[in-house]
Amino acid sequence: MKSIRLVVVLLALYALTLPASAATLVVLNKSEHTASLIDPDSGKTLAKLPVGRGPHEVIVSPDGRTAYVSNFGPYGICPSGDTMCKTPGNTITVLDLAERKVKATYDFGSNKGQHGSVISRDGKYVWVTSETPQSLLEIDAATGKIVNQWMTKQERSHLVVVTPDEKKFYVTNTISGSVSAIERATGAVKVIPIGKGAEAITISPDGREVWVGMPVDNKIAVISTAKDEVAETLDSGGKQPQRIVFSPDGRRGYFALSGSNQVAVIDVPGRKLVENFETGLDPDGIGWGR
Repeated sequence: MKSIRLVVVLLALYALTLPASAATLVVLNKSEHTASLIDPDSGKTLAKLPVGRGPHEVIVSPDGRTAYVSNFGPYGICPSGDTMCKTPGNTITVLDLAERKVKATYDFGSNKGQHGSVISRDGKYVWVTSETPQSLLEIDAATGKIVNQWMTKQERSHLVVVTPDEKKFYVTNTISGSVSAIERATGAVKVIPIGKGAEAITISPDGREVWVGMPVDNKIAVISTAKDEVAETLDSGGKQPQRIVFSPDGRRGYFALSGSNQVAVIDVPGRKLVENFETGLDPDGIGWGR
């Protein structure tokens, strides 16, 4: 297991590893409203760029040249007299990673609370959750225009994954404790009950399963994408599974357990816990390095 390089991000920091040719880490500083561009080899900060209030999530274009920062709004460290720290945001900041500058800011008006996002394989569309109203937005990545909007019919729509063929989305709804399965072509929505606080979500590389964390019950719900229903429930190996990721070959699942200060490693075909290893306090975001 020593050869596995996992990026575990704690508390307010969210990081995404870009393609090796880009050699840049994008780290969001929620309470500072900035994005740090970092050389992963030296740890040197190459640039610190202003973004919107309370940046929570970031995705990068397939070519590694552009980052899209979801400015959710709320942030944790509120200076005395600050009246904005709980106010929803309504923007995405677009960063030019090659030039190390802010390229654009996309304003979504009355659509507020942009959070989890994914990008299409061709880089033309960004799909992002929006909490007011509860929906998933399809954004033209080049212009920021809202191309489609699908209502989730649930509360606090927070994170999203897309199937490999990009025909269906799965959105976790933390207050409702559910997942909304959305057909891209028709907009049809099926609500799948999961459990209280359902948030963490990932999709297997083959697109056959969606795994969802149940932080109250310390379980993982396995959704069959063929039937859009929970096929089985697994033990998470610890407390409060906050984020989940599959290995690139789909044979291992990794759960960031914020209540145990650990990462659990699951053998996917065998549905068995392989091991737990210790992290820092309150592990949250988790992703693969290269």
